[in-house]
Amino acid sequence: MEETITTDNTHWFKYIDFNGKNELCENSIIQLRVTKIFYPLPFWLELIFFVLLLAVSLFPLVNHHVAIVNIAFRDLTLVYLPIVPRYLVLRMILVNLYYQTGSKLFVSISNSALVLPANRLIGHKKRQLVLAKDDIKVQYMQNTTRHSLSCRALQLTIKSISKKTITLKVDYFPIQSMLYLLTYFGYPLSFERTHFGILKMTRMFLLIIPVLCVIAISGALFSDSFL
Repeated sequence: MEETITTDNTHWFKYIDFNGKNELCENSIIQLRVTKIFYPLPFWLELIFFVLLLAVSLFPLVNHHVAIVNIAFRDLTLVYLPIVPRYLVLRMILVNLYYQTGSKLFVSISNSALVLPANRLIGHKKRQLVLAKDDIKVQYMQNTTRHSLSCRALQLTIKSISKKTITLKVDYFPIQSMLYLLTYFGYPLSFERTHFGILKMTRMFLLIIPVLCVIAISGALFSDSFL
């Protein structure tokens, strides 16, 4: 059975908030910021980051047991604290170079059209992609059961009358807020259930675990050295 959602559905939109939400009307044009710091980079580059961050996070443990490495924990702390901020800055620079994007990207949604930023992820690199409301159908996918207290959209699949298909994933676009606006403006929506795939879980592991390890080691070093 096809599921129909409305903007007052608390299972889907209880915690939705964005600039202009309280002033929404038929003539509104809403821009949603696209966070691109975790846009996918080539696998070999992601693997290099993973290995380097993991190696860096393990070094103090080695240093603690190997006397030949004579580096004070206080000195290590000063080295480790800026690692994650520098990694994030470097990652953003590489994302901008790889995707050839500017400093800020926005999705624009109104009662007449959905406007996507020029983006290598959607195969449209040179200018904004304008999709008229009457020319597209949108399928949203979520990974929870029917009786869950909260529902989150994982992906939007946009199909145009020209037979072009565009997939927007929650990792790279503000999917939940977009779904709210598409529902509010009456875009044609269909629903499909899905689940986290192995590739998605692997990528999340590659991104998150090394960063968490460095943060944990930095916190431990700071605690031992200064507190």
